[in-house]
Amino acid sequence: MSTGACDKNISDGSFKKIKSGIYKVVPNALLQPGEYCFYYTGNVSGLGLAGGKVLDFSVE
Repeated sequence: MSTGACDKNISDGSFKKIKSGIYKVVPNALLQPGEYCFYYTGNVSGLGLAGGKVLDFSVE
């Protein structure tokens, strides 16, 4: 049994803080149409641990 995201499903990108609570996020590669999410783990390393926050979005 395993938990977390597969490496093939993880994309790199960068972010810049615009102001408190507002960030600009830019993927390193073009996102194909589909469903995506940001998974914020806070100070915990790894994607297999519970307690993270998810923000989902779609690309059309």
